[in-house]
Amino acid sequence: MEVEPAVSRSSTSTIRSGDDRQRAAFTGPDGGVPIPYPVAEALVIALAVYGAAGAVFAVPFALRGAGAIDPAAKGGTWGFRVLTLPGVVALWPLMLVKWVRAGAKERS
Repeated sequence: MEVEPAVSRSSTSTIRSGDDRQRAAFTGPDGGVPIPYPVAEALVIALAVYGAAGAVFAVPFALRGAGAIDPAAKGGTWGFRVLTLPGVVALWPLMLVKWVRAGAKERS
């Protein structure tokens, strides 16, 4: 009596060459247009720079800027300031504009 393997070779995916695997890594699930590696690399670098700029901006904003935008945030606890950091990192251009406008209103 012959025992059949649990997974037959015909049911597994085909073995791909290195070139095919690299091409498959840059296509969508439907096998759409491949994303060129330099474009993908540039997007990752741009996202990293945006996040780094947001992290640098978030610290002074949490210490002084939040209170300038919203008077209720002036008396905010450290916990409140820490909880706002991820949102400030993600939305730092908007927070910068709001902080500049709030400073302009105070001066006039």
